[in-house]
Amino acid sequence: MKLVKIAFLFLSLFPFVLSAQSVGSAEESVYALTDAGFLDLYKDYRAETEMYVALFKANIDQYSPEDVVRMRSTYRRTSEAFEDFIYSIRNDFLDRKVRKTIKKDCEGYVTRKLEELNGTYLEYYLTRFQPTYAMIAEGKSPDAMVSGVNRMMAPGIPVALIAPLATATMQAVDFFDKKGDRDLLTLKEVLEKEWIKPHKFRDWDDI
Repeated sequence: MKLVKIAFLFLSLFPFVLSAQSVGSAEESVYALTDAGFLDLYKDYRAETEMYVALFKANIDQYSPEDVVRMRSTYRRTSEAFEDFIYSIRNDFLDRKVRKTIKKDCEGYVTRKLEELNGTYLEYYLTRFQPTYAMIAEGKSPDAMVSGVNRMMAPGIPVALIAPLATATMQAVDFFDKKGDRDLLTLKEVLEKEWIKPHKFRDWDDI
């Protein structure tokens, strides 16, 4: 009878053991991606954007309510555009068809993603956020800002970063493939916890 009870207890706990193993392995895959530097550029852009918000808010009493609304709105659009980067990678890992495409050319995938990130930096940060800050906080004219933006470029992608990022990405994709759709909810929760939440931009009120 005791053996029957032990066997029953083991079987009842077995799914939870497997789930815990899946979570741990999924987290390790996400950590490997971040350790390889997949988010280094993203973190730099986030820190730069949040720094200017902090500078603006330090002197917020000097600005009109309309200017504060403009600055706050520009920050929100810019932060959401940058966050699309981390959301898109999460969605790619959860999509079996996209994972298959990634495995065919992993270095190409990494390069395209980082190019998209730099495109966001150019389109939203340099073209929208920075000019709005400069016009409101520094009193620069729109014409001067347009001229300055035309000379700006997003930083280049470090070539030496591509290979290690591709290796870490391939390992994550392989892991997600092995788990398959049966563990999709668990994998999604891990990505939300370890990939999305820690790397979102801070809310305006929290800066």
